[in-house]
Amino acid sequence: MKISNQLSKHFILVGLIILKSTPESFSQVITRVLSPEDKIENYIPWYNPDEETPVVNAPFVDVEAVLLEDQQEGRLIPRVSINQETNISSDEWHVIQRGNFSIWNIALASENAKSMSVRFENTYLPEDAMMFIYNRESRFIVGPISSDNFINGAFRSDYVSGSIIEVSIFVPGYIEPNITISSYDYGIVGSTSFTGTFGVSDDCNINVACGEGSGWECQINSVCRILTDEGGPCSASLVNNDCCDLTPFLLTADHCVDGDLGSYLFIFNWQTPECENGDSAPTQWITYLGAQVSSNWEDTDFSLLELIQDIRPEDGISFSGWDRRDIIPDEVTLIHHPRGDVKKISFDENPAIAPNDVQYGGINPFFIPADHSYFSIFNEVGTADFGIFESGSSGCGWFNQEQRIVGTMIGGNLPLMRNYGELAEDSIYHGNGNGTPDSRLRDWLGASTNPNTMDCMEHPFIQGPEVLCTDPQTFTLMNNMPCAKTVTWRVEPANLFASPSSGNGVTASLWGNNTSSGPATLIYTLSAEGCNDAEVGYDLFVGRPCTFELHSFPTEICVGEQGETFLNLFEDCLGNYSSIEWDFYGAISGYGYDNKGRYAGITTGYGYVCVTVTNDCGSKEVCDRILVKDCGGGFGFRNSSSKSGAAKFKADVFPNPANEFIEIACSGYVPGTRIAASLISTDGKVVRELEEYSQNFKVDMADLPSGLYVLQLNTDGVIYHEKIVKL
Repeated sequence: MKISNQLSKHFILVGLIILKSTPESFSQVITRVLSPEDKIENYIPWYNPDEETPVVNAPFVDVEAVLLEDQQEGRLIPRVSINQETNISSDEWHVIQRGNFSIWNIALASENAKSMSVRFENTYLPEDAMMFIYNRESRFIVGPISSDNFINGAFRSDYVSGSIIEVSIFVPGYIEPNITISSYDYGIVGSTSFTGTFGVSDDCNINVACGEGSGWECQINSVCRILTDEGGPCSASLVNNDCCDLTPFLLTADHCVDGDLGSYLFIFNWQTPECENGDSAPTQWITYLGAQVSSNWEDTDFSLLELIQDIRPEDGISFSGWDRRDIIPDEVTLIHHPRGDVKKISFDENPAIAPNDVQYGGINPFFIPADHSYFSIFNEVGTADFGIFESGSSGCGWFNQEQRIVGTMIGGNLPLMRNYGELAEDSIYHGNGNGTPDSRLRDWLGASTNPNTMDCMEHPFIQGPEVLCTDPQTFTLMNNMPCAKTVTWRVEPANLFASPSSGNGVTASLWGNNTSSGPATLIYTLSAEGCNDAEVGYDLFVGRPCTFELHSFPTEICVGEQGETFLNLFEDCLGNYSSIEWDFYGAISGYGYDNKGRYAGITTGYGYVCVTVTNDCGSKEVCDRILVKDCGGGFGFRNSSSKSGAAKFKADVFPNPANEFIEIACSGYVPGTRIAASLISTDGKVVRELEEYSQNFKVDMADLPSGLYVLQLNTDGVIYHEKIVKL
């Protein structure tokens, strides 16, 4: 039986990636919330909904005690979670060894948690291993996560809604990983916290999807939500430098930066596509892990961070521009995450004014030097023409009427601050800081040409086919950066191409050879005097799919036993495929759909499951052999009785293939003998049962799905089988 399906291409992680000259390249991780119609196994190829994962109960978390301590210490950033130590080593995982691969599973439960995030330390994942983190009920899925996402053996996941978090790791071959879950984050609910829902900020705040956000798309796409290592939300903007070299600088508030920056989560695209909150929560967003401080100064409460992970073109993230001129803006727009909510936009058309005394109930939580002036755009505390700033807005950029950042938010709805917004006169460069590169911005954002202004820049990307055959195809660098650049390109590995492997300019003409196939990367290098090179890469596949693996379990089964097989969709050799076809031969029968198949043993001997993957250049078939054994019991095309009547009993089944019913005519039947009839699907499940005391009877199949079935007849210990095809 052959089943062919046309597939969408969202499974394959092939596309645009940004490359930099660093020893390691860490990639971002996607978080999804599945719709009720979607299935977890569409994203986790080895997932089995019937398979239970052993649960480890986490230590008790005293939420009230922690919040009381926060209040006594005057914590500035409201808490969204509590970190709790736990030491789960490799020995505690449930390991399923399945022939040529293994699955490592564990679940961590924490009573009353509203969401959870897990942290790994001293962890080693094999190069081709793949990990997912998820919750079955809330249908949150984080991943795929590979060894590239671990930084010095450490990784922190995004938050998954619910009080239980499951981790599943696919490990090819017989290499054992070394895994340590050192702690987890217990998500809490409070008046100023956010843990996995949305719509918690004030009702007057406006989603960026509303009409007020029109024309601000570039700036909106530069803003992210920060979750600190201690579980607090802030806002930040990805900003450009005068070299346009794609360095991922983030501008935020200094009071948002405290603790282990390697465990900070920077979440982009956390926004709803609808103007009204309603029920339209975000369904997919992107999380980057870790940063380092480039410069900061407590006195003006700014911090410039650099993400450890590179920004990818396909993520739709922009670089905001800025304006360092000593010009007070006539109007100010802010794009932020108040209380950690989905992205909002606020606006005030009043010119900024200088308050006489920046005091908060007699307490000034920030020391403000005498040589710096601060301005507020608010006539009423915290209120603009539309929108309001709250805790979580801290660190967001203040955009002038020319859509450039002129300052940063240093205060939200914090204790004794009551939404007071401030703007530094020396704007984006925060004056001369403390007179050193690590306390000012100009050395990082304007070190080359030191311009007064920079405009928002969308990430450049490469346009071209995802599969390259032997015919010449054109690839073009799009959205070239505003800074003057010399552009060259190269391909890696060069042996896959019959065309030139390097050249100049924004256009490359490429074609593959007839003898090789595999994944490749086209890399554009953008150079300018006094600047670091910027590289933009595009992943493509050259030729037809190359050799990949099927993962079948078990590879030895009994007659009547069922098994599963899947194609690892993250394998490099698949290419950007257009279809998958499944075949089942010999002693097994089965069906396949997308990346997964199921089979059952129908007679003794060898069976074969084969899959054919096709892309624009051709096809590749790979097969796996399954041994079917007679284990006694089950079903098979054999006589299971030594009685003398066994050889005489026969059954004719017609029509076959069938549509609405099949009719069975028995010969060698002893009148009055009971016949137990069963109809069995290829996954081993009995879908129809009946008792008959006649040599002629019918079995209704009208309501059954099309496919292959096995009719089993048992009369006085004599077992007979017949394959039935339902149309």
